[in-house]
Amino acid sequence: TTELAAIKHIIGESLPEPRDTNLLDEVSRHVSVVEGSLRMLSLERAADLLRDWGRCASSLLSGREQAPRSDTLDALADALVGLEYYLESVVGLQPNDHALLEFTEDCIRSLERSVDQARDDMGASGFEPAPPPPPAQVVEPEIDDDIIQVFIDEAREVIEVLKDCLIRWNADPSDRDALITVRRSFHTLKGSGRLVGAVDVGEYAWVVENLLNRVIEGICPVTRGILEFVTEAHAGLPALIDALSAREPGNIDVEAFAERARELLTPQPGATARDTTQFAIYSAGVGEVEKSPLSDDARAAVGESEDMRRIFIGEAERILELSEAIVEHWRESTYDPRFVTELQRELHTLKGGARTVGLTGVGDLSHAMESVLMMVAEEHLPPSEILLDLIEDCHDRLEELLKSARDKHELASVEDLITRMDDLVCPGVSGVSGVAGEPRADGEASVTSGLAEVTRGGAVVERQPSGAGNGRLMAFDKGERIQVSSSFLDSLSDYAGELTIPQSRFGQQVGSFKYNLEEMDQTITRLRDQLRRLDIETEAQVQYRKDLAIDTDSKQEFDGLALERFSKLQQLSRSLVESVSDLRSLREILGGIARESDDMLAEQARVSKDLQQGLMRTRLLPFSEQAQRFRRLVRRTMTELDKRGELEIEGEEIRLDRTIIERITPSLEHLLRNAVDHGIESPQKRKQLGKREIGAVKIVVSRSGPEVVIKVSDDGNGLDQSAIYQMALQKKMVAPGAKLTDEELFQLILEPGFSTMQEVTQISGRGVGLDVVNADIKQFGGTLDIASRPG
Repeated sequence: TTELAAIKHIIGESLPEPRDTNLLDEVSRHVSVVEGSLRMLSLERAADLLRDWGRCASSLLSGREQAPRSDTLDALADALVGLEYYLESVVGLQPNDHALLEFTEDCIRSLERSVDQARDDMGASGFEPAPPPPPAQVVEPEIDDDIIQVFIDEAREVIEVLKDCLIRWNADPSDRDALITVRRSFHTLKGSGRLVGAVDVGEYAWVVENLLNRVIEGICPVTRGILEFVTEAHAGLPALIDALSAREPGNIDVEAFAERARELLTPQPGATARDTTQFAIYSAGVGEVEKSPLSDDARAAVGESEDMRRIFIGEAERILELSEAIVEHWRESTYDPRFVTELQRELHTLKGGARTVGLTGVGDLSHAMESVLMMVAEEHLPPSEILLDLIEDCHDRLEELLKSARDKHELASVEDLITRMDDLVCPGVSGVSGVAGEPRADGEASVTSGLAEVTRGGAVVERQPSGAGNGRLMAFDKGERIQVSSSFLDSLSDYAGELTIPQSRFGQQVGSFKYNLEEMDQTITRLRDQLRRLDIETEAQVQYRKDLAIDTDSKQEFDGLALERFSKLQQLSRSLVESVSDLRSLREILGGIARESDDMLAEQARVSKDLQQGLMRTRLLPFSEQAQRFRRLVRRTMTELDKRGELEIEGEEIRLDRTIIERITPSLEHLLRNAVDHGIESPQKRKQLGKREIGAVKIVVSRSGPEVVIKVSDDGNGLDQSAIYQMALQKKMVAPGAKLTDEELFQLILEPGFSTMQEVTQISGRGVGLDVVNADIKQFGGTLDIASRPG
């Protein structure tokens, strides 16, 4: 209403000077803002009327026509006031007065006739009309060429989808799914076209979408003319896209095209029942689709698409777990607005990926959730328990959709949840703006933090993020991740383990080398000692022979040849001593190499140990990975049994081996179902017992030395010891009159086929479960202890 008040003020200023284009541009801008908001709320009819009003106002006040008469200005003001009163009834959450819309539409049709009459009068009186404005650019100059190309590729895909749906709709005009898909396709072209500045495509698609909205709302029946018109519109789309690709203006008169659509909405006098019940079968261009075998390129594209879908599903499951954790923290934080920003970002990522791989249901539901959160972020919708419960229901449905997509099953409908969100945002609107079961259009009011997705008159407007969500919450910082298959991770762990084998052998060889070096040390020491003794003995022999020669015959000349022999022996002995010294030097060099090998071996052992520990840590998962799964299980079981309860988990950060988590998860799920079914009472009974109507189920994960302890408890009525004892007597598991301790009594419920339930349900009563749980836990070395007290 503030924007409408601004429009009225600007028009009041423009009447004295109707050629002031700046003021008229302001009017167009405000009209676009209000129109976008109305479409976000699914108030399609009000949005269309406001758009038509804006066109009439621009034409009447631009100065290209004769000055408007007073009755025309009155109709212009009455139409705007009618819209203003209608919006006040919507904002006040009162039953919408649709008579105001009828009044507004009558005023606008009168304005359109006045505009046409003014043009005719100018032509008859010889006035030269103002020169037409130059052709609008097909693409806004600031839009990147890559974005334009993405839109062109997407538009051609939409045209192909339209082709198949038109065949179905023409063959069976009562096929509502085909009609809704056709309408959604034109809506996608409209929203994306306006987003990238492709004005011709956007306006052209809007005309068809507006017509189909009337058909879906039941305002206009499906006639032969409408089928032919939509078929012709589809046939004209390729030319528009080709013109956009060539950066040339389209050669289609959108105004004339829109006039034809208006004529189809106006009942023609003299029309027969046959004219409104007989339908033309579209055969030209899209009638018979020839089925030809896929080419190799097509098969490759299909395989690539399947790979992309598989990758997306894995990423989407992770996003879903993260967003559910955000919702849980949002609830616990008493609606901290920062969590809304985080949740919007995750849902936007999910929506974009889903539409990329063709999971329309996931994309539509994510988009609807994102739109509701946008209203919460902008304080148009207060957070509440009803809203959070609805978001959790949407998360459950998204999980079902992803599971169906992974198993290649047909996806369930999401229209019931979208309708519930429509009713939550604006009660009663969903029944007016469209019939129940109508999918939300892909481009309506899509919100992205920090991204431009709201269009105003064909220009892109940046939506600034709120101050509360400027910083990404550290608790949910995902960082960069890559997906690695568990089998590949196991192989890496095996390879890391195999590194220890050559490392051990190398260590043994280094040890043997060091031992041999020590032996070499001893050998060199012995050799040096022997050479020293040889040298001493040689010296002694030389000296002895000299002394002997002198004593026996002092006159006899000394034998020089013998002395020379001893001198050579002495030289050889000394040479051997030098060689021993060289061996000692070589030993020291080899000893240094051995020490370096030891250091390298120790470093390699450290790196190998870190690698093994790192790979082992990658196998560890925090218990929080399964937290949302357990919460969904408890929530669903509570809903099935018409009970109320909540699951609290402590110690989510404790990490366990992935294999253990996978093996223990089914056991914990069974315990949780038992806690809800056997333990938690109905809200009425809990109220009578003086308990909170909302039951509590709790999982506590802790460490006790090297062991992990997981406790599952509830605040229900406890185990019925009398019923257990009576059942044990019936099954002759105990002797009559036997006295059993609590521990012995509770061990009986672990026996196969033991159950105290009087009737069998899908949840429990078969007596099969706890015995399997006990056996599974024992398989990986665990134990199961049971404790209970009445009440």
